[in-house]
This record gives sequence, C-alpha cells and structure tokens, in this order.
Amino acid sequence: MSEIAKLQSKLDEMQRLTQELSSLFAALGPDAVDRHRVQSFAQELMSVATSSGAVQVMDVALLKEIFMHSLDLICVANVDGSLQLVNPSFIKTLGFSEAELLSQPFYNLIHSDDIATTERAVSSLANGQSLLHFEIRCKTKAGDYRIISWHSQANARTGALYSVGRDITAQKQMEREGENLRRELELSLAQSIKSEKSFRAIFEHSPLGMVKLDRKLKMVSVNSAFSRFLGYSEKELLSMTILDVTHPDDIVCSLEAVGRLAPQQQMLQKFEKRYVHKSGRVIWGLITSRAVQFEHTGEQFLFSVIEDVTELRRKDETLKLTQSKLFDSEQNLRVVLQNVPSMIFVKDHKNDMKFSLLNRAGEELLGVKETQFLGKTDYDLFPKEQADFFRQKDREVFASHGVLKIDKEEVNTPVGKKFLTTYKVPTYDSEGKAHLLIGISNDITEEVLAKAALETERIKSIQNAKLASLGEMSAGVAHEINNPLAIISGAASLLEKSKDDPAKFAAKVDAIQRSTARIAKIVDGLRKFARTPNQTGRVPVVLANIVREALALTEAKAHRHQVRVYDDLLCSGKMLCDEVEIEQVLVNLVNNAIDAVKTQDEKWVRISVTAERANLVLRVRDSGTGIPCAVADKLFQPFFTTKPVGHGTGLGLSIVKGILDQYGATISLLRSEPNTCFEILIPQVGKN
Repeated sequence: MSEIAKLQSKLDEMQRLTQELSSLFAALGPDAVDRHRVQSFAQELMSVATSSGAVQVMDVALLKEIFMHSLDLICVANVDGSLQLVNPSFIKTLGFSEAELLSQPFYNLIHSDDIATTERAVSSLANGQSLLHFEIRCKTKAGDYRIISWHSQANARTGALYSVGRDITAQKQMEREGENLRRELELSLAQSIKSEKSFRAIFEHSPLGMVKLDRKLKMVSVNSAFSRFLGYSEKELLSMTILDVTHPDDIVCSLEAVGRLAPQQQMLQKFEKRYVHKSGRVIWGLITSRAVQFEHTGEQFLFSVIEDVTELRRKDETLKLTQSKLFDSEQNLRVVLQNVPSMIFVKDHKNDMKFSLLNRAGEELLGVKETQFLGKTDYDLFPKEQADFFRQKDREVFASHGVLKIDKEEVNTPVGKKFLTTYKVPTYDSEGKAHLLIGISNDITEEVLAKAALETERIKSIQNAKLASLGEMSAGVAHEINNPLAIISGAASLLEKSKDDPAKFAAKVDAIQRSTARIAKIVDGLRKFARTPNQTGRVPVVLANIVREALALTEAKAHRHQVRVYDDLLCSGKMLCDEVEIEQVLVNLVNNAIDAVKTQDEKWVRISVTAERANLVLRVRDSGTGIPCAVADKLFQPFFTTKPVGHGTGLGLSIVKGILDQYGATISLLRSEPNTCFEILIPQVGKN
C-alpha cells in the first residue's frame, strides 16, 4: 500500500474516532468510568493523528469546555428514541435531572401535537438527510413547554443522532405579540375610519337637528334637520350666531347654560328653550350640549343636538290633565288592573303583609276569588314551607329598595301546581317607610312542563344510544369475562389436590380472588355506564379518570380489531359534570375512531387531556387521514352517518354535541391536523 493510501486510511480512522469522541463529551463529568471511556478514545485519536502527521496535540479539555458551557442544548440519541448524552444547558432548560432524561425516550419530552412531525424528522435523518431550524415544543419538568429550534445530523455508520438546539420560546412570544399589536393597530385604524364615516352619516341623515358652534356661538356646521327645524338654508345659518335665532326671552338662560359647560368636565347640559322660525313663529327645542376641545389644535367648540318638542309642549297641559284623571281615579285604575293579562297583587307592609288586591288574572291563575285573598297573609293561604319562601322574598325586596325578580317559584293552588315568574316592587310613604308591595306574576307552567318533557326525551335518547353501545360491546365483554371465569374454574378444580400444600392452595385462592375482582370491575363498569344520567348529580370530577373508565369499556373492541390505543392523561383538571354522561361522550368518540381505522394498515387511537387557561382540552385522534369538508359539515346532524346501512343510527355525534352543550362545552373537528382529530373545550372547575 502506498504511503498516500496509508495516510488517507489513518485520516479516515481519525475522523471516525473524532465523531465517537464528540458523542462522549458529556462523560467528562464526575463519573470516573465514563471519563476513562472518553480519555481512551482521545488517546487513540491522538495516536492516529500523531502517526499520520496530521496533528501533534489534541486538546480534549477544550472539547469538554465547549460541551459543558455551551448555551445551546446538545444531545446524542438513537433512532429508537433513547437519549445517550445531554449537556448541562439541556438539563437546565428542561429542568429534568440527567438520570431522568437518560431513562426515558425523548418522545416523552415532546408535545403530543408534535410527535408525528418528529417521527417523520427522525426517519429523514435515518435516511441521511440533515435538518436545519426544525422547531418542536419540548416539555419541562414544571409542566409547561419550550419551543426549541434543532439542527440535527445522523451518523451513517453508528446510527446515532447528533442535535444542537436553541430555545426560541421568548423569540416566538415576541413575534406573536408583535403580530397581535399589528392586528390591533389595523383594527383600531379601521374602527377609527368606520367611526368617522358613521358619525358623518349620522350627522347628515339624523332626524334630530345638529349644530356645531365656535367660542363666539357662531354656527360653523349644521345638518339638514336643523335647517328644516328653523326654516333657513344651511348657507343662511352659517352666517349667523345661535342667539340670532333664539327667542329674546330665552337668550339669558341660553348664555347661562353655555357658561356652565367646560371641555375639561366632559359634562352634558340638557335644557329647553324657544327659537324663532324664519316665518316668525315660536318653536320649542330640547337641547343636549357638550363642550369639546381638540387636543392637537386646542380648538374649542360646542356641539348640540336639538329635538323639536313644540307639539309636545302644546299638548303638555292636556296630557298632564288626562294622566291626573286616569291615575287619580280609583275606578279607572281598577279597570286597568282588572284587564291586565298578568297576575297583579298588592300586600300591605304596615298590616302584617296582608293582601289588599288581587286582579282578575290572578283569580283565574290561582283558582280563587279576590275576596278569599283580601285581609289574609301567605300563611293563611299556602303551606308553611311556601309561605316562608314568599315572606323571605318580601323582606329581601324591601331591604334592597329595588325590583326583585324571581325567575321560577312554585305555587300549590286548588287547580293544581303552578310555576310563576314574579316581579316584586317595594313602595314607601312620604316618610320613607315601607308601605305597599306590588307583585306582578306571569304563568310559566306550560313552559316548565315542556322543558321537563324535552329533558325526559333527551335522557331517553341518551339512554337508547348508550344501550346500543352496550349491545355493540357485548361480544367483547363476554370474552373479557370468559377468561377470568376459565381461570376461576381451573383453580377451583385444583383446590382439592392442593389442600395439603398451603403455598399452592393459597396461590389457587389468590387466582380465584383476582379473577373475581376482574369480573366485578367489568360488571361494575357496565352497570355504571348503563344507568340513566338523572340518577346522579353534577360534582367536580377529574376528567382523566373519566377517560380511563371509558377506555376500559372500549378495550375489548380495540383488542378485537387490533387497534392500539394511547393516552396522555397527565393533566388532573376537574370539570363539574355527571360523569356517566361524559363517559358516554368518550365511548361514542373512541368507538367511532376504532370503526374508522379498523380496516387500515396503520391502526391507532390517541387521547390527550391538557389545560389551557380556563378550559380543559380533550383531543381524540386516530390514524385516519381526515374527513372531507362535505361530510364534516354534517357530522353533528341527527341521523347523518357515513357507516354502511345497518351499522349506525347517525345519532352518536349529535347526542355527543347535545350532552356537551348542557355543560357549556364545545366540540369541533380540527381540519388543520394531518390525522382525524376531534377537540373538546370544557370549562375547568375553579377557573374563570
């Protein structure tokens, strides 16, 4: 072999050893065994380098300093997901210890939404490609995520993956904030332009007169309504002051009103005054004025809106006289009260809250005559429990000095149970003491009964769908029960033979007990799933626990169709719910996912629960490639199904949506995902 060929061979060997040395930089820490491994590689490398004449000295300490003090994250991993080496910056950024990092696959550190992307990236690296600026979210020990930009390359000979990452979380946050600020500025500008256009449109087309005055009360801008109000043209008005068209007797009061306005106070001045029309007749205007100052120019002006109240003023005396006669006349008031369709009653606070009035609508609603009510209290007319409720509300309304609304109150009457919405209004005498309580009630009995009937039908629909799911799961459940039954049978048959051997006898008994517990768990889960929702109340429940119960019920079906089911349930957030209803939501979604992928080559379902602000976020993904838009728009419609005839009712997703609506939760199909993914946002207990 020629000297050149020998030298080239040694250089190749040196390059290989250099790569091996790089993969062991982190071993230069306190671990003596690892340090010896690195030093031996370094010595071998220096031997090759020296013999080849390429270098004379290899500074291992310098390589150690670079690895130990780099601000970037440095790691070495295998394509199977195991981490081999990590530098201090890697440990500091994610918060895990070195032992914790090296004892788990790096996929555990990646956000669930980025795992599929990472798997594709690893495949590309294994095929010899290098990756630059590859961004993924990595989980910290505190539970949050950091955005890391990776530069990665694979060693074709060893299969090791060498990666250098930089934490760009703050940079991404600044980019998002900048984008949000830009959008806000654009929105503010658009709103400003829109507001100006809207104001001009209102000014020009308003049915009310509008005028802008300068500091000398000269009219500098008027709209067409003000021109019509005074009979002058716009050009004529712009050559006049407001005092030129003011009635002489009202000039002083006008100047006093203007004098009370100041731009700094931003106050409104509202008053009436007389104007002189171009024809000479007197007209009345109701004026609302405000003084305004432009900050950039210092210009001050007075802006007024004028409503023509001439006709109202003319009819004022007649209207007052009519109102006085109407409301001062007990007979006329009685006519009004007796013909109002709502129940009206009056209680006298000064006379132990005894009834002093009940109108005709009240007699019909309660099935009694007014004479049976007058002079009696709630305790004379209703059961004590109801009377206590009514009296408590009476005390509340007088204490609040305002109108009290009771959305739903139940009343037992001779004609049956009634449900009412009631407004209670307190009145006081001239000394401010409690006087009369006026009640106005509307009958909502039919509405309440209709809602109850609708709720009953909703529960029936949910229960029917649940029973259908139970029927579908029956084959798998039977298989799940048969296995422990076979164990019980076999162990029981051997008990007699094992009675003289305590250890074997105890083992058989233990097998029987564990198999019995397994059957009990399966049966308990089915019994719990089968019960009707209204048998339980809404209580705070950990959502992840409900997911586990649902997965236990769908386990047999997934196993039968060889579908792998994964879960990411690290979040312990709670929701206020009847867990049976939410369990049915999850069973429906998981069963649908299994049905969708059971005939595919790649078959998996992944469920995750995370928390974002005030919501719990539950996602159900499967290995499907998504749902066409034409189908997705109809997914939640009743009786719509993509399954073959006889394999689905089309009610599953509509029932899921109906249940979630009851809890203020939302469900949607994430079309941006590469796989089929349903996302549910659920209000989290204790979060606003």
